[in-house]
Amino acid sequence: MPFLPVCHAQGPDSHKLNTVCIDAGHGGKDGGCTRKNKSGKTLKEKDITLYIAKELGRLINASYPEVSVVLTRGTDDYVSLAKRGEIANTANADLFISIHIDAHTKKEARGFSIHCLGQSRDKNRDLYENNKRICQRENEVFSSEDDKPVGFDPNDPMSNMVFSLMQNVHLEQSLTFAEDVQREMKKGPIGVDKGVWQNPFMVLWVTSMPSVLIECGFLSNESDFKVFNSDEGKDKIAASIFRAFKTYKTRFDGVETALPVKEKEKVEKVEKVEEEDKAAPQEQKAEEKAAEKVEKAEKTGEQGTVYGTQIMAVGKLLKANDSEFKGYKPTIVKSGKLYKYIIGTEKDLKKAREKHKKIKKTFPKSFLVKTDGNTVEIVR
Repeated sequence: MPFLPVCHAQGPDSHKLNTVCIDAGHGGKDGGCTRKNKSGKTLKEKDITLYIAKELGRLINASYPEVSVVLTRGTDDYVSLAKRGEIANTANADLFISIHIDAHTKKEARGFSIHCLGQSRDKNRDLYENNKRICQRENEVFSSEDDKPVGFDPNDPMSNMVFSLMQNVHLEQSLTFAEDVQREMKKGPIGVDKGVWQNPFMVLWVTSMPSVLIECGFLSNESDFKVFNSDEGKDKIAASIFRAFKTYKTRFDGVETALPVKEKEKVEKVEKVEEEDKAAPQEQKAEEKAAEKVEKAEKTGEQGTVYGTQIMAVGKLLKANDSEFKGYKPTIVKSGKLYKYIIGTEKDLKKAREKHKKIKKTFPKSFLVKTDGNTVEIVR
């Protein structure tokens, strides 16, 4: 099915956010999660996500008539996960927003979460299994689709290498928008924050622009359900995402009004840090000190120009002895919002290549890079 434009941009500027693609999760034969209200009517995820997607598109259309708003579906149609990515890519979208609703057997589970493309990590954390469950549920329909794109397999090393490469291109902007959404949804009708995560969602994997998947809340939870069961509640969720879009677009376009927004963000960031410092455990404070160390090394140029093997790039700082590194002690380069972990570093490219061959046996998704301060370039 062709993509469905809500409006078209006039005179596109390649340096501005000209097109946004909004994806209403599920649809048609794929109803997503369901629940009956007191009147006996069955609420379906596919209907809720379509409502929110349309309202979000309407808000963007009204405030930014120059921006093209593309919906992956505008009616109750089934659209494959691969097709959703194709719609966004064909439209040359600058941002992709996929809207979903969660459900759980435990009725007390509630709140929103935002997901960017990446591999599920932190297997010892309580929310790891929850994120794994979300991925399995949202990717489930993929197994029955005929137009499967070649290469998508979260458990395949080659797919993981592609994940890493794609993260380097779009993850920073994806995380930035995810944090904008997180900040605004905390103020919304479902204010319980379950965090920003990296996970291998098929629908994010097939898009070629900054992309996020938003789980707006739990249909299985009584409090969240009340929000989804009213137009007012769904309107407020759409409004929260729209406010995040406004902040992101202002930053993306670099217009003059960006300064007050950035100043506001700085104030909010300071207030957040002050609140966290009061309750932060010693382990978190140690991580913050380590992060400061990394940033200091970048500013002073202590690392110099070296070659090495990048094994991962994630949006959080891991301990140097983390089990993910399998005994290696990585060099950590902070680039924007990403921490890039590089091992087998050498001043000499030839020696770095030799080490890379051995490292690939342990980290098949790794690739050779050149680093200079906080700059990381892939070496072909």
